[in-house]
Amino acid sequence: MAEHRATAPAASRIPASRARLAGGGSTAAALLLPAALGAGADAARGAGPGWGIAVGAVAGAVWATALAAARGGLGWVVPAPPLVVAAATVAVSPPPGDGPPAAEAVRWALDGFPAMAAAEGAVLAVLAARAVARALAGRRAGARSMRGAGASGTYEAGASGEVCPPGVRGARRTGGKDLRD
Repeated sequence: MAEHRATAPAASRIPASRARLAGGGSTAAALLLPAALGAGADAARGAGPGWGIAVGAVAGAVWATALAAARGGLGWVVPAPPLVVAAATVAVSPPPGDGPPAAEAVRWALDGFPAMAAAEGAVLAVLAARAVARALAGRRAGARSMRGAGASGTYEAGASGEVCPPGVRGARRTGGKDLRD
């Protein structure tokens, strides 16, 4: 008799790559929304780009990096904060004067650079914190599995620090001879 398994139709299964892209909208919103709010605060103040963009860009970079790292979509989030800051800086800056456009571009770059650096530094800080947390979690898991549990089948630490199978605790490797202390 043939076994019948219920499976989801092919159209309803989403490949992992598309599932990652589906979460990109919320990650993009997390990156753009705080920067836009900061730019709005700077525009309301009327003095050009300032702390509003910097704080918003850093908050957005941290939020978006945390979301993207959890979902595996860091490829576009890591280089994005400087671009977001550049767009916000241009949007908030006073209208260009009579000078050449290159001079205005240099002014926008100088006005936005501190916020760009802070946002990119925040991305790197989040990634470094995640790497340290992952390393510490791996170290704790490794330490738990290396504890001597005797008959449970795990390895125990010998007298000289080497890892020994259960029941050989304290033995030294001496070419097949068991010389206990």
